[in-house]
Amino acid sequence: MSRKEWQSQSGSSPGKAASSGCLDVPGKYLRKSEVPGTQLCKLCLLQSLAGASTILDKHLEVHLWSSAGFPDTQPPSQLQKTPSLLLVTPATHHKAPSSPRPEAESRLSRQHPLLWHRTTSRHMDNPYAWRPPKSNYLPHKKVEDHNELVVQEYEPLGGPEQLEDAVFLNKCRRAAQNYNITRPKGHTVSFHVNPEMEKYHFGLTHPMKPWRLTLAKSLIMSYGMNFAMDNYLARAATYEELNSFHSEDYLDFLATVAPEPVPRDIDNPGTELKFNLGGSDCPLFEGLYDYCSMSAGSSLDAARKICSGQSDIAIAWGGGLHHAKKTEASGFCYINDIVVAILQLLRCFPRVLYIDIDVHHGDGVEEAFLSTDRVMTVSFHKYDPQNFFPGTGALTDNGPQSEQNPGAHHALNVPLQDGITDEQYGMLFRNVIGEVIQKFRPSAIALQCGADSLAGDRLGKFNLQVQGHGQCVEFCKAQNIPMILFGGGGYTPRNVARAWTHETSIAIDAADKIDATLPLHAPWRDHFRQETLFPTLEQILEAPKPNRNTPKRIEEIRMHISEQLRFVNAAPSVQMSTIPPDLGAIRDEVEARIKEERVERDDALRKLHEEAVGMPMEF
Repeated sequence: MSRKEWQSQSGSSPGKAASSGCLDVPGKYLRKSEVPGTQLCKLCLLQSLAGASTILDKHLEVHLWSSAGFPDTQPPSQLQKTPSLLLVTPATHHKAPSSPRPEAESRLSRQHPLLWHRTTSRHMDNPYAWRPPKSNYLPHKKVEDHNELVVQEYEPLGGPEQLEDAVFLNKCRRAAQNYNITRPKGHTVSFHVNPEMEKYHFGLTHPMKPWRLTLAKSLIMSYGMNFAMDNYLARAATYEELNSFHSEDYLDFLATVAPEPVPRDIDNPGTELKFNLGGSDCPLFEGLYDYCSMSAGSSLDAARKICSGQSDIAIAWGGGLHHAKKTEASGFCYINDIVVAILQLLRCFPRVLYIDIDVHHGDGVEEAFLSTDRVMTVSFHKYDPQNFFPGTGALTDNGPQSEQNPGAHHALNVPLQDGITDEQYGMLFRNVIGEVIQKFRPSAIALQCGADSLAGDRLGKFNLQVQGHGQCVEFCKAQNIPMILFGGGGYTPRNVARAWTHETSIAIDAADKIDATLPLHAPWRDHFRQETLFPTLEQILEAPKPNRNTPKRIEEIRMHISEQLRFVNAAPSVQMSTIPPDLGAIRDEVEARIKEERVERDDALRKLHEEAVGMPMEF
């Protein structure tokens, strides 16, 4: 039965009340309902308390507002018995009977004698003047239309199917053959990743996006570079390995603190943070300790491959978090994986040179090795102590002031300003690092390749292009010193992927082989905006940043660095103790046997090895 048909039978019409109806008498409403546009009358209240499910007047349109939710056009005859209150809309009316139903009277008088006495004796002359107490809940109706949901139900993204992986691997193999990607001659390159750390999320508005590692790794594989390297799936660092630098109290708190979706300093600026955790820079997200241990694990694995001689250049783009202190998080960094890796290098190498080309000062690494002459730190960064994080790294900050401290003059800082170009940066880098290597004679190099020094970064303001950033890696590689390439900053993922892909090609001697046009099969290719690996400044920026680095200032920096190096002892002697044998021969034998067994079990991997993709051959 439709609404109009039912109203025509009852003789009523919307918006027009009968002369004796309960809705046309002024002041007879008991109270307004929580439902907009409805009124509660005494008759409906009495019948609902008495347990009545319908009303005698068949022409009354009654709305039951309950969790089940009935449509507004439902006739009273179809209403089901429910303890919910009966509501009457202003669009309908019914004639008020002279008295309630006898059975309703007797039942209400027995169950609620006080209410019945107040409503019958005191207000018999005006039965609609009494107002019942307001309920302590709001009636609600379930939303059945999923389109009305404010928040869409989360559905996790599924991974690629095995067929998709096989197709992508086949395309990468063809790319390696087309670009003539082969293993480099004279040195070995290893690639250390942990895909699990790519799934973590700092927050919607946080600049750090671990997804940039996925984008960089996919682009590197799209060029077929993985066939020219030893690829390792790094494990997470253990508590004891992290404790080689960080304190136990800090690690315990980092491992047990509960995640907080909203940083504490948003609503309450100036809130004191324990270990500097929980703020906007270092939020407490889900799986924080696991993420940190995975990042440190990849860097530590790269250092071990360098120490064992299995690699000459080890790449760990998941590391490079250079701001973390011994007992404090800082600048998006919780665990200083660089310090942990350098401590591992110092077990086998007498001197380690740490170079930082991140746009921020590498204060965490400098502070960790401030009092030793076995590690020299050189940081190229933007310096603006009033407006730019972390505000340290002035030209005159060269380690401890006391000359008796072994670390004096072993911390070199190259402060720069906005807008530096590729030519200025490359010239200054080659001059400074060339003098440092000649004087310090490092046995190993740890190069932090933070990509936030590139043009177009979310935080950096330099005018460096991908080629200008990569020339630092090329110069260090030419020194023929064992080297680890760390990641670091970089808050525009497409720029990060381009830079680290180019620097990986430099490590495997394939920079002049690959095509500048991004491969068509590269995942998320549309995310790069430009289809080239080397976009110009005009494509990245509407206009290059003004260069505030004058030639005079560049020359002053170079001369100051040379003056500081005069106080450094040439190749400082280091007392080395014999390291107990680590069963290296047995380990190599076991690893070789495991690799052979794995190849035999995996038929696809066996065919891949038989094809010798990435192996230099004579034609």
